[in-house]
Amino acid sequence: MAYASSLAARSTVKAYGRQSALSHTAGTAAAYSFYGRLSEQPVDCNIYLPASYNPAGAVRFPVIYFCHGAASSSAIISSALASRVGSGIVQAIVVGYDAGEQSYYHDNVSGSNKARTKFADFRNWIEAHFLTYADPAWRAMCGFSMGGFGALTFAADAPEDYACCQVFAPPKIDWAVPPPPGSVWTADLVADLAPVESMTPYYKFTQNAARIKARGAGWLRMVCGTGDGGKSACDSFMSKLAADGFTATYELTDNAHNLGNYLDRDVAMNATDWKDFLTAKLHAPA
Repeated sequence: MAYASSLAARSTVKAYGRQSALSHTAGTAAAYSFYGRLSEQPVDCNIYLPASYNPAGAVRFPVIYFCHGAASSSAIISSALASRVGSGIVQAIVVGYDAGEQSYYHDNVSGSNKARTKFADFRNWIEAHFLTYADPAWRAMCGFSMGGFGALTFAADAPEDYACCQVFAPPKIDWAVPPPPGSVWTADLVADLAPVESMTPYYKFTQNAARIKARGAGWLRMVCGTGDGGKSACDSFMSKLAADGFTATYELTDNAHNLGNYLDRDVAMNATDWKDFLTAKLHAPA
């Protein structure tokens, strides 16, 4: 499947934050850390550079922003994606930052982990220091498990900023208003993320419905395993979107809750898999 050919106006971003050395071997992943201007906290992240990436060259690459799960980290995400995006189908920079376990990609009340604010720091930093463009045609928002929850909320908050959104087995996404503390999330977690009712993916989709629908029928793709414990939430979320007039793609696989298995079984089972989707939506390296 061919890359999307449209390109919006390109823009540049000035140097951002204090960072470690921006040098590692193309075709591999490496860890970085910098100080976020907005969060005023360290931002730890992992970056995978495609094999053809040349920091001294002129070719720029699209970026896949991939949010990790609750018991995971950006290092695990970049490792899972590195061997799979280098196959010649998806040539992109893959990036993720450490949002913290059970953060659900939102700032906590105490301010000890500004997980959501860190993402604004992170995206600006990526576009300032790597060969890409600060342009929606060059960005994909993705996530697995808790990271799928986060990716949906980031994309729904700013749908015009991303060429597409693709998530794997995101939990708790169908709540219009979450259940009371203690029912699904622990009481302290819910309290620390207040106001919870304004942070769930379904709530954000309803609040920004017109803007999301304007992105087109193929903007969102969700994948869930038939044996995944979060499938009921995915089923419910997609049913609610359909009832509200959204058009999105929902694919099933036969695996349980594991990102590597999702990526591989999606390719094996679905005619249009995660690679095809990203290749079609993102701008080609140029």
